[in-house]
Amino acid sequence: TEVKEAGFHVTGAISIAGSDAKSLAYAAWPPLTTIRQPVADMGRRAAERLMRSDDDKGMEEVFDFDLRIRQSTGKVSV
Repeated sequence: TEVKEAGFHVTGAISIAGSDAKSLAYAAWPPLTTIRQPVADMGRRAAERLMRSDDDKGMEEVFDFDLRIRQSTGKVSV
């Protein structure tokens, strides 16, 4: 709404994406592109690593994610 009121056209002048807002993705117009992360798994793994002092693998860890491309993103023409 704010973008529209500012005079911008979504996917024409601006693309918008959200994070973990599955229920809002379809309520928005146009439908919102979202990325869903395994937040519970990430938190669990962080707690496990904090409780173990023998973890010598480094701090970087990669988790899978789910990118749902919908109509709120596209080629922007300026």
